Amino acid sequence: MPNYWIPNKDQKDECYEVFAFGAYRKDRYELFSKINGFYTKNTCENYIFIYVRQQKIDFVWKLKQLIKRILRRNKDSLESLVYDKTLLSHDSLSPKEFREKVYSSKCIIDTNNNFQEGMTPRFMWALGAGKKIITTNANVKKYPFYDESRIMIADDSLDKEKFEVFMNTPICHISDSLISVYRIDNWLKFIIGDN
Repeated sequence: MPNYWIPNKDQKDECYEVFAFGAYRKDRYELFSKINGFYTKNTCENYIFIYVRQQKIDFVWKLKQLIKRILRRNKDSLESLVYDKTLLSHDSLSPKEFREKVYSSKCIIDTNNNFQEGMTPRFMWALGAGKKIITTNANVKKYPFYDESRIMIADDSLDKEKFEVFMNTPICHISDSLISVYRIDNWLKFIIGDN
């Protein structure tokens, strides 16, 4: 079932260059860390955090992560379990707070699971809000609203230069009809069969 977006009635000023927030996953942490590293101190305001419960950063959690990596025989199984603590947050965001951060940011970082084909709610909220999106979901290229000025695929080739070019490229206007189909009122019409 496709996701939807809800129009923002209270247009917010963009307070953040980049917004990225999600529960810990190794791939997500690596992407957030990489993008955070593209910025030098005090160049702009970002909101980039990995959410972990307080007890997850203790010795037992680190030991579990190491054992999982060894059992999976990952090539990086013995890598350091030292994390950039500036990227870790023990405070979660409510759905309302999450949407407010999306609406008050220039670019949203979206990470999907490997088994996921469709778009995430975070992606759809960012799309509906007219934001730039960096996503790990390459399937987005199959959607009619895909445009390289608005959406960047985060893969192994992502580097600082590509990131800066993307961030500084103005968003090309795409037809509202390509995005409005996912707005909640149209989504509900589709669900109840009132096309």
